[in-house]
Amino acid sequence: MFMKKYYFLFLILYGIPLLAVAQTYQAGKTYLSTNDYIEYRAGNLPIIITAPHGGRLEPTTIPDRACDTCTTVMDANTLELSYEIDTALRQAFGCFPHIIVNRLHRKKLDANREIREAALGNPASEQAWRAFHQYVQTAKDSILKRNGRGILLDMHGHGHTIQRLELGYMLSAASTRLSDSVLNTPTYTNQLSIKNLVKNNLTNAASAQLLRGDFALGTLFENEGFPAVPSKQQPQVNSGDSYFSGGYITARHGSSDSTTVDAIQIECHLTGVRDNVANRKLFASKLAQILRGYLGRHYLRTLNFNCVTTVAAVENLDIKVYPNPFVDYLTIDNKGLDNRAVFIVDLLGRVVKGIDIQGNMKKEVDLSDMPKGIYFFKMDTYLIKIFKI
Repeated sequence: MFMKKYYFLFLILYGIPLLAVAQTYQAGKTYLSTNDYIEYRAGNLPIIITAPHGGRLEPTTIPDRACDTCTTVMDANTLELSYEIDTALRQAFGCFPHIIVNRLHRKKLDANREIREAALGNPASEQAWRAFHQYVQTAKDSILKRNGRGILLDMHGHGHTIQRLELGYMLSAASTRLSDSVLNTPTYTNQLSIKNLVKNNLTNAASAQLLRGDFALGTLFENEGFPAVPSKQQPQVNSGDSYFSGGYITARHGSSDSTTVDAIQIECHLTGVRDNVANRKLFASKLAQILRGYLGRHYLRTLNFNCVTTVAAVENLDIKVYPNPFVDYLTIDNKGLDNRAVFIVDLLGRVVKGIDIQGNMKKEVDLSDMPKGIYFFKMDTYLIKIFKI
């Protein structure tokens, strides 16, 4: 007990957050650092979402950051956008992404800078900075243990003239204007924050293909109506155009150091993405769809993560539900059970649709008005997971 007491005192004196001590995190639960400055929503998907510049907390006990290189303007609504992405990914995959957000205003802490510029020596800010990056490391460790590889998306907002997503891979604007053959050389591949993906993807795509090919992330965004650079549609950043190529989080937590979690900075324009609730929900929904395709194309041969436990298979009660996955229509084949009501519920347990069925009857149910995603077919206390694609 004596040694344990002084071990914790050592951690506090040297500014090491107590979360550095071994702790078990449960997917779907939210954890907060000291003073609630940093929020971690633990996950079980190979996806990490970070939002370092969207916080609004301005405690008077922390002085405002002031230095020649300090930027203190917040990225409007990126914290709220990250929450919408969390919801959309849960619905799309039936599992939980890892979400790490800085709730402090950028005036107080910039979690996307190294610690000296991020906190300017303030102990509380330094503690929050360490908590932020420890939570990211915790998420990475979880992904490596569970899936072996994954992706981090660092969410930001820009105010540049050109309204488009700027995808940062630690590649300069000038480098995006190089030819594919040059981009595919080790000189450029080794500096990418998706270096591991380049070296190990399911279709053996080279760097240039992953940056601006048919199935590059930017191209997939363009296909869904969100202009993006680099992409097949906008393969390069033209001379004189503003562009953010990636920051501290992307560099530190990406795979340029040969780890197996890749990182991409996403700088979002305001109008149509971050400006209101409806647009944030739409963008989040599209991003979730894009990530299903992106992960399936490049990372993992199966996206069945088995994160949600099914209480019992309904087939055991002489009732079958098929096809699964389904597109618009779901067939319920009831053999011998009494008349009863069944329900389609979402991942939050909310009833989406009620259905009356009769004994010894096969019924085709029109669910075309439901969004794509993962749901449960519920009868009494029994559940079966169903997928609408």
